[in-house]
Amino acid sequence: MRKHAVLSPQNPDCIYACQQLGFDVFTTEPMRTFLPFEQFHADMQMIIADKNTVFVLQECKALRQYLKHFFKNVITTQKEVKKEYPENILLNIAWLKNAAICNTKAIDNTVQKYCTAHNISLYHTKQGYAKCSSVILNQTALITADPSIFNTAVQNKLDALKIGEGHIRLKGADYGFIGGCCGNIEKNLLGFCGEIQKHPDYKNMQSFCKNHHVELVSLCPGELEDIGGIITF
Repeated sequence: MRKHAVLSPQNPDCIYACQQLGFDVFTTEPMRTFLPFEQFHADMQMIIADKNTVFVLQECKALRQYLKHFFKNVITTQKEVKKEYPENILLNIAWLKNAAICNTKAIDNTVQKYCTAHNISLYHTKQGYAKCSSVILNQTALITADPSIFNTAVQNKLDALKIGEGHIRLKGADYGFIGGCCGNIEKNLLGFCGEIQKHPDYKNMQSFCKNHHVELVSLCPGELEDIGGIITF
């Protein structure tokens, strides 16, 4: 069975590494509505709910057609995405098996309806960039630098590691997010765009991930870079 990855075209080294690992790579097209440093970010354009269901922005027509080859249910957002926060975070959700962490006031109505119909709990957080800000290790554990996501996770009995902000490059912004520089390459293997070993909290992350039987690997050399995540299926 072929493996597939959706990611930004802006880091060729990361794309090449994914291809070498056996992934067919689909590179995102720019969403001109977004700020320049968000335009190619996959974690702003789509979110996978389960093996059959994926949500995609209505504006991302090429991505939607691509996803139809692999998912039975490709759900298009009802709202039009806009440039200004929080109207740009319709699908920015840290999605677990039976729960979704997000700014519940900002996500698209289609997601709200899906979660209600499938008994998926919506956990509210002030941080609208919930997917960008979170590394999902499994259905019960995550890593984040955001205090609101961390508190929401702990309050709902999820295992969470809080790391420091920064140390992740995002051209045009002060810094990027930890979730935006990585993706699940295999079930127990988390791949990073850049050298995760250079992050000040690497040892803590490594230990936390080891407890959840997840290994960290650097896909390419250089500073960690927020490319909008590596979405795999």
